[in-house]
Amino acid sequence: MEKDTSDISRNINNTSGLQTQSGQGRRKGTKAQGNRCLVLITVSLGIVCILLLITIILQHFMITAERDKIKSYKNTAEGFNQTRFCLHSRYTEVEEKKLELESKDTPLSNELKKEASKQGNLCAADGFFTSIEMKNWSDSRQFCRDHGLDLLIIKSKVKQTTVSKFIKEKMGVTVWIGLSDIEKEGSMKWVDNSPLNNGSWMKGEPNDVAGNEDCVIMNPTSILENWNDIPCAEKGRFLCE
Repeated sequence: MEKDTSDISRNINNTSGLQTQSGQGRRKGTKAQGNRCLVLITVSLGIVCILLLITIILQHFMITAERDKIKSYKNTAEGFNQTRFCLHSRYTEVEEKKLELESKDTPLSNELKKEASKQGNLCAADGFFTSIEMKNWSDSRQFCRDHGLDLLIIKSKVKQTTVSKFIKEKMGVTVWIGLSDIEKEGSMKWVDNSPLNNGSWMKGEPNDVAGNEDCVIMNPTSILENWNDIPCAEKGRFLCE
């Protein structure tokens, strides 16, 4: 009987020991799982902090870049306004100088008027100078250059109109102007070597009849379309400027 009681006690003790060990194992597993969760939470918070830091840094750079861009635009605008002001001031000075020069008789214009009076030549108020002698195109140009001038150049409708009215009202004859294609056939150039952009040609001109019409005259019969190419060897009146 005592032996049976002893066996029962041992069985109970063994069962209690197993239960105790099982409980300790469960507690250890729960603790380990809790530690893993804590690590994951810590890592996640660390990643979030890093992302926030990166975002803040990027925003700082973006704001700085935008501020620099605005500053650059402002400096550019200020520079543009300053340049515009300088150009406007310069333009005003040039216009004033132009008006001053136009209001004066220069020594050259006085000298030309005296020369014109002596030789029976004609000097226009608009600054055109011509001889009553008839010369070919080359001699006409040389005459102009001997007086520090050159054959007339026309590059605007305003000047075309002014010159046309002058030769029609004051001269009544055709005149040489500083335009030819002597150097290269079909390539009209002014005496300053600039190419012809727009011409005031008579209908059907230039036609280079017989391949020998290389110099240009103005005809007094009309105002805008009065240019004609003729042989350079022909003699005629001319205009210098």
